[in-house]
Parts: sequence; structure tokens; C-alpha cells
Amino acid sequence: MSERLDSIKLEQLGPKCQVVLFDEQGLVSESCNTLLTINKSVPLFEQFDFLLSLQDVLKSLQSEPLVFDLVEWHEQKEALFSITFQRKSAKQWLWFIVDRSHEREQILTVQQSRNNAAINEEVLAIQQKYLEAEKKLLAYRNDELLRIQKFKQRFFAEVSHEMRTPLHSITGLVKLLETTKSQDVPSLLHALKATSQHLNHVINDVLDLSKIEEGKLQLEELAFELKDILDSIVRGFTLSTQEKGIVLETTIAPGVPQIIVSDPIRLSQVLYNLIGNAIKFTHSGSVTLAVEPVSQKAKSLRLKFSVHDTGVGMSEESIAKILEPFTQVEGQSFYEYGGTGLGMGIAQGIIETMGGHLKIKSELGKGTSMWFSIDCKPGEVTQYTTRDYLEEPSAASLQNLRVLFAEDDAMSTMMLKQYADNWGLSARFVETLPDLKALLWSESYDLLVCDLHLGDDHSAGLIEKLRTTAGPNRQVPIIFLSGDAQNKHPELSSISQWAYLVKPANPKTLALKIRDMAKPKHNTMNESVDLTHLKNSAQGNLAFLIDLIETIMENLPKDLQKLKEALDQPDYETCRKMLHKVKPSIGYLGIPDLLEERNRLYDLVAEQRLSKEEVLRFANRIEAALSDLKRQKEELQ
Repeated sequence: MSERLDSIKLEQLGPKCQVVLFDEQGLVSESCNTLLTINKSVPLFEQFDFLLSLQDVLKSLQSEPLVFDLVEWHEQKEALFSITFQRKSAKQWLWFIVDRSHEREQILTVQQSRNNAAINEEVLAIQQKYLEAEKKLLAYRNDELLRIQKFKQRFFAEVSHEMRTPLHSITGLVKLLETTKSQDVPSLLHALKATSQHLNHVINDVLDLSKIEEGKLQLEELAFELKDILDSIVRGFTLSTQEKGIVLETTIAPGVPQIIVSDPIRLSQVLYNLIGNAIKFTHSGSVTLAVEPVSQKAKSLRLKFSVHDTGVGMSEESIAKILEPFTQVEGQSFYEYGGTGLGMGIAQGIIETMGGHLKIKSELGKGTSMWFSIDCKPGEVTQYTTRDYLEEPSAASLQNLRVLFAEDDAMSTMMLKQYADNWGLSARFVETLPDLKALLWSESYDLLVCDLHLGDDHSAGLIEKLRTTAGPNRQVPIIFLSGDAQNKHPELSSISQWAYLVKPANPKTLALKIRDMAKPKHNTMNESVDLTHLKNSAQGNLAFLIDLIETIMENLPKDLQKLKEALDQPDYETCRKMLHKVKPSIGYLGIPDLLEERNRLYDLVAEQRLSKEEVLRFANRIEAALSDLKRQKEELQ
């Protein structure tokens, strides 16, 4: 190439590039300093941070050049450089810089175009994935909707059939009662009661399944005699076993305590389901319920419950299916055996809530075994029994009591009027809240029996106002009636002197409540103890009865003192524990309104509204009751 062309190239490229030669220490031997000013006495690595970051890389550089196509440069000047490093010899490196700042706009345009293309490609990929996911979700939703639709159709078909059958029976039985002779009435009433109970079981199955699935099933902890519960269950199947000619027997292994602490209602429900299912599919032979200890310590106990039958049995495939709602054993029609198919699933849910797991072993034609283990505790004093220890109140104890009934349901009113006539009450009936208010503020009554809902009105607000207004019924005792559970009505906690019964109320229970609440109230220093509960627990054993009385007299004052001390702190959690602890002892005293007062204080603790004055009045009443308990104990000895 001619010197003239070299000169032209230098003129064109010279101002836009720079060449630097340096050694491994970064000391510069030559530099044209066209773009950057290089100090030859200072290593490059100390002059430029960019080179410092590459020091180790440059030392390892071999014949291949190290190229940085575009670098945003900020040292000495702001520029856009293309940079190349190349080893020229064992001890010399070349640093070649080209200034491309004048191309910035064009480069950015191209770069942006590439970025946009990459972004668009990524967006398209994401959109494709989204469409695929949406398609899968839509398919899942369609499958789920179909499943739910099929479930609902089956649910309503099965349950409506189950409900329609007893409803038709009830209608037919009522028609028979309207035309039948008097001597046939008892048998028809028995059939009517059994049919209505069956309908109630169907409804309860559906409600319990809902509670279990929502995790809202709550367990009680009560002390009860295990044999009492098992005997009650066996009695319930007497007719079924007699009709089928099979034997139902129970065995309790040595080492199982007489009294245990658990939830007797839920345990009974599980055993009813398992035994009922076993009897249903057993046409000959026997059904056996066995209880045995798995492990036992001072304050803990694990029991195994087993139900074995000699029935039709199941295949392995059916064992998993019967725990699903509305499922029957294969080959057995729904119409042949009846039932909603919910019982086994509910039993499993309750067992798991109680800390166990239902296990099943079966063989077609040879029978089935089902068993589970649950944690409980050894107990000392019975808090729950299936025995009917309540004495029927005499007509004289209710005669001429002035009772005001507030009820807007025609059927409930008719039954209450019949009860009032049978008991000899001096009764008045109202259906609306204004009528109730008019009588409460004008006439005096011994007791008010009031539905919580009168039409669209709520009676609790009126009663709360009654308690703060001067009038003849300011302190009248009240029995609230409602179809809801009591815990659904926290507003009642601010009202005094009341009891609560779930509708439809058992007539015997209602009569006893009326007798106990409407009788003249003892003052706080003369609480009369009813030993019925304690005598029932002692089962005729006088020495045991006296031991129970002495246990209450010894421990109840200590618990009350702890309650007072906790309230002084205030330590509401300890207050709650102590009020929970004294409940069984107070229940044994047989003073219903004293137990109601304890329940009211317990509710106040939960709201942290318990006052010292209320606890002192409560303690004084307990002390008076214990004084009467001591007197009655001395009379027994």
C-alpha cells in the first residue's frame, strides 16, 4: 500500500482509535493517547478500574483476542468504545480502542430493534403458555363442574329419597291416628316416633358431614361409664337383632377403666354407625363389639374398639369405596339396604377428629372387621350418663304456677298448651313481641317461657330492657326456646336468671326446668342442694356417696380461692380454667340456676368482662350450698 493511502487512512481513523502497549505489571511502553491520556509512570491497572477488573484475565490471555464490542466508558471521558486486548509476546499486551460514540444512535436503534424482537418472542412464548394453562384450567373446571353436578344430582336424589320415605310414613301414620280406635294409638305413636327419629338421623348425617368437611366438628370432654354407653347402644339394636335372628354381644377386656373421659356422644355415634352397618349386612351369625386397652399411663389412655360381623363381607375395592358419601357395597342396592351411605364416612371423620384412624379388613362371604383406637383419659366421677336419673315432676309441684308463654309457631303453641293443661299451670300465651311487652309490664308471672324469635323480632333485646326497668316482672326467671344451639346467641350473656332449651324441647326436661326455676328462690345464704345426681353416680353405695360429697367439700373452696386470686391479677386465662374446673362439682350440687350462673360467668371471662363483685356473690352462694351439703352429709351418716 502506498504512503499516500496510509496517510489517508491515518487521517480518517487516527482521531477515532488508540493503541496502547503494556506489560504484565500494567506499565505502558507506548501509547498514542488519541482518546485517553495515559501516564506511563503509573500502571494501567491503577489508572483505570475497567482494566483492574480484567487484570487476572489478561495475564491468562493466550493467542485469542479478548473483545468487548460495545462498552459504555466513564473514565476520563464519556464515550462508547469497542475494546480489544491481545497478547503480542510473552511480556507484552496490546490494548486497542475504537471510539464509536458517533454510532450510538444507530447502535441503540438496532439494539432496541433486537430487544423488541426478543421481547416479542418472549411475550409470544408466555402467551402461548398462558393459553395452554387456560385451556387446561378450563378443562379442569369443566370436569369439576360435571363432577359437582353429578354429585348434586346424586346427593339430592339419594337424600330426597331417604327423606321422602319417612315423610310419607309420617303422613300416613297421622291419617291413621285421626281415624283409629284408642287402643291402637300407642302402637301407632311408637311407629310415628321411630319414623321421625329415622328422619332426624338422615338430617343429622348430612349436617355432620358438612361440619367434618369444614373442620368445625367440636369434641366434648366428659367423664362417663363406658359400659353404660355400650349397653345403651346394644339396647338400641335389640329389635333389629331379634328380627334377623342374630346375636349382638360386647366384651370389655380387663384393664379398661370403668369410667373414661372422652366425648360420649361422638363415640356413641361412631359405634352406632359401625354396629348398624354390621347388622345391616349380617343375615345370620353374630356381631361383636370389643374394647381393649392399647396403652395406659397415669393420666392418659388409648383404647381400641373393634366391631366384627359374620355378614356378606366386601372385596378390597369396596373397602375404599364405602368411606365415600352415598356409596354401597357392590351388588347391594340402595333400595334393598337403605341409608344415605353417609354413615361410614362420618364415622371415619369423627374417629380422625378424636385422634384415631378407621381400619377395615373383610372377605366376601366371610364377614368384616372394623377397628380404631382413640386417646382418652381415666375418669373418677361420672359427668354423663344415658340413664334417666331425672324424676318426673309431680303435678302438685307445678300446680297453679303463673307462666307466660311467648311462641309464634302454631304447632309449638298447641303442644305447649297441652303441656300446660297436663301440668295444671295458670298459663297465658302470646305470639308477638308487642303483646309480650304489654303483659310483662302489666301483670306478674312466676316464669316466662319465650321463643327467641317472635316473627321478625328478637325477644332478647326486650328482656334486657325488662331487667333495667321497674315493673312486676323485672326479676322473672326465663326459659328461652330456640332451634339454634345456645352458642349462637352470645347476646344472652348480659341477661340474668335464664335457662336455654333447644326446640323441640323434651316435655319432661321443660317441666323440670319450670319447676326448678319458678319455685321460690333461696337467698344466697340458704342454697338447697339436691343430691339426686350424686346418688345416681354412687349407685346406692352410701360410703361412695359420702366420699363424693367430701371430695366436693374439700376441693370446691380451693378452686374458688384460686379463681378470686386470678381475678385480682387479673389473669383471665386462669379464671377461665378454674370456672371450667368447678363445673362438674357445681352440677352435682343439683342447683340449676347456680350452674347457669357459672355458665354466665364463664361467658363473661371469655369477653374479659368478669367483675370481682360477681365472683364474690357467686362464691357466697357456693359457700351457702356447701353448708347445706355438709348438713345433708351429716344426716346420711
